[in-house]
Amino acid sequence: MNTLYFLCAVLSADPLVQLPPTLQAKPGRLVQISAKSEQKLVKWFLIGEDADLIVMESGKSAIFSASNAGEYRVLAWVASGDVPSDAAVCVIRVGESPAPGPSDSLQLALQGIYGGIQDAQKNEQRQTLAKVYRQAAKAAGDPQWRTAGELYNAIRAISVKALPDDALRPIRDRLGDEIATILPTDAATPLNDEIRKKGVNFYTRGANILESLR
Repeated sequence: MNTLYFLCAVLSADPLVQLPPTLQAKPGRLVQISAKSEQKLVKWFLIGEDADLIVMESGKSAIFSASNAGEYRVLAWVASGDVPSDAAVCVIRVGESPAPGPSDSLQLALQGIYGGIQDAQKNEQRQTLAKVYRQAAKAAGDPQWRTAGELYNAIRAISVKALPDDALRPIRDRLGDEIATILPTDAATPLNDEIRKKGVNFYTRGANILESLR
C-alpha cells in the first residue's frame, strides 16, 4: 500500500453519502449543496420551516434558500439494494455571522453530524469512541510503533475491538478526513518526534470534542 486514508479508526462502508458538514448563507441567497456518493440516486430532505430546497436534475446537488436567519438542516441518504446508508447532514446557518474559524470548525462540523444521527445508542457509542481516541493519543506517542502503517494498524485494532464498523460512521469518516491532512498517508513513512506530537495533539483534541458533543 502506497497511499492510505488512514489513522481514522475504521475502513469505509458502503453505501455511503457525504455532504459538507456546515455552510454559511445570507438570508434570501441561494446556496448549492453537493453530495458525494458512488450510488446514482440520492434522496434529500429539508428540516426547517420557511426554507426551500430544490434538487437538481443530476440528483447529486440541491439548491437551498431561506429568507429568515436561523439554523437549518439538510439530510441526504442513499441505498445499495435493500441496504440504506446513514443520513448525511449539512447544517446551514443563515445570517450575517462570520464563518467559524479554524480553531472551532471541526467541533461545529462534528456537532452538526452528531445531531443528525438517528441511533438510540449514539451517546454510548460517542463515549466509547472518545475512549478509543484517548488510547490512540497514547499510541501515537509510543515509540514501539515505528512507521505510520504500524501506528494505523495499532489504532485500528483498538477501534475494531471497541466498536462495530458502522457505529457513528459519519463522525469517524469526518475525523478520518481531518487526520489525513495532518499525518502522513504513506504507510512506510517513519514516525519522528514532530509527527508523533501532531498525532498526540489530534487524537487528544478529537477525544475532547467527542466528549463535548450533545
